[in-house]
Amino acid sequence: MSHERVQFEEQKYHVSNHTRLDSTLISFLIRKDIAKNKQQAIYILLGIIIVAVILTFFVLRSSKPHFTPVHQEQPPPGWTP
Repeated sequence: MSHERVQFEEQKYHVSNHTRLDSTLISFLIRKDIAKNKQQAIYILLGIIIVAVILTFFVLRSSKPHFTPVHQEQPPPGWTP
């Protein structure tokens, strides 16, 4: 039995770190000089999301319907103010 080395052709996959979010929001913040780099842009977007969640919480909490009784007492018959 011969001891030949078997070689396999391996397919190399290139995974891009460039996503749709990178090409839109993050690059927008960097182009407008709001953020200096990708990391800072991510922190800014995270801050915007946190502020939006907090504002949504307060808006929903303050817009609760006030309690109005369904049954209102009627004055006794014959009573006039």
